[in-house]
Formats: sequence, C-alpha cells, structure tokens
Amino acid sequence: MQAEQLPTELAQIWARQLKPLGWEERILLMNEFHENLKEMIPDFGEFCEVFPAIVTETLNQIDESEISCDAQAHIYANSADEEHRQLAGTWFRAHNKSA
Repeated sequence: MQAEQLPTELAQIWARQLKPLGWEERILLMNEFHENLKEMIPDFGEFCEVFPAIVTETLNQIDESEISCDAQAHIYANSADEEHRQLAGTWFRAHNKSA
C-alpha cells in the first residue's frame, strides 16, 4: 500500500469497524488504531501527516458531523480537516473543557 493511498484505504476499513459503535467505543478503538499505525509508520513526520488524514477520511465516511460528546470531539480534534477541528474546539469551549 503506497503512502498516498493509505489514508483512503485504512479509512474504509476503520469506518466499517467504527460505524456500528458509539463514540466512547470508537475512541477506544481509534486509540488502538493509532498505536498500530505508529508501528506501521515509524517515521514520526510521516505518521503525523498520515494519521490526521485517515481520521478525516474515516469521519467523512461515518458522516455524523454534529458533535454530541467529549469522545467524538477528541476524535474530531485529531482530524486534518480544519472544519472538524473547529467543531471540536467549539464543543470544548461550550463545555468548558480542553482537548
């Protein structure tokens, strides 16, 4: 799998696994994905480019854009998409929390 295709291909796999779960379960599984991806991509700079892109693609496929809980906001905060991060920031400010 080439690095350019990695976000799209992994997001498809991740979204299938995450979609039937609630946000609390999703964040736990995303943490596992995060750790596994760090092992797959040992170069930290490359990892920091790829992981947020996968999060963006995954969130787009899950397609639940209204943030309803802290776990969801934390996932959105890790997206490469500026709008996702803004939604997370808005949630945290409205609920007096930090990312």
